[in-house]
Amino acid sequence: MTGPFTLSVDCGGTGVKCRVLDAAGLPVTPRTRLRTPYPCPPQELVRALQVLASTVGASFDRVSVGMPGVVRDGVVRWTPHYVTEAGPFTAIRPDLVRLWEGLDVRAMLEEAFARPTRVVNDAEMAGLG
Repeated sequence: MTGPFTLSVDCGGTGVKCRVLDAAGLPVTPRTRLRTPYPCPPQELVRALQVLASTVGASFDRVSVGMPGVVRDGVVRWTPHYVTEAGPFTAIRPDLVRLWEGLDVRAMLEEAFARPTRVVNDAEMAGLG
């Protein structure tokens, strides 16, 4: 196994999952998972990802995040789940819409993890994988 090592995160509507990958994209750690917290303002998601990352049992040099919705250059344009009261198919909360739309989530996570971070749409990330 050679670095750099990447914390690869999948943010979903019902769960957030992660594992550490080596430079070739091969798993270094088993996948860990937490339920997505709801309601889910941005800081709550960041806290959940920090908790999740602390469980992987390996260090990492950078962070790669896939999240649902429209994400361009690390900025959330729209997200379907994190703006709801209790997850997919529940009522949308206008206050959460305001918090998420236009949010530079890449910058938030880069600050939280103190590592270079990329954030893209989750389906785009799966396609790249």
